[in-house]
Amino acid sequence: MSKEDTILTLISAATGCVGIANIVILGIYITNRCLRLALLLPNFLTEATIAAILTFISAAMLLYGSYLIYKGQGNKGGTLNILAGTITIIIYAYYAVHWEFPLLTQMGPTGYLLLIPAPISGILGILIFKAKKQKGQKI
Repeated sequence: MSKEDTILTLISAATGCVGIANIVILGIYITNRCLRLALLLPNFLTEATIAAILTFISAAMLLYGSYLIYKGQGNKGGTLNILAGTITIIIYAYYAVHWEFPLLTQMGPTGYLLLIPAPISGILGILIFKAKKQKGQKI
């Protein structure tokens, strides 16, 4: 593995870790908000459960995807990170637009920028994989 590939791999894994932090913070906020609202409207208990499960799944996918990218399996890891980022963006959009949670609506379109590290990690992982494949290096 060349020095450039190593640096890109570390950047991809690091952006995956930043994405994990963003997902966990977003999930905690949404779950906490739904649990508070569940005292008034019982259907928010289901919303809280769904948000917590999707947050856990997304964070686990990002963790495993970043690990795979670090270990040299950029295609699989990149796909997982892109999928985890997509799930997170859908969660954010659903709670920002449909339920209009105050912090999410206050951030507006710039809130989506907080969710970019996860898909970028996946894109970098796939690009590293394809670059290695073109160079003919062992994958």
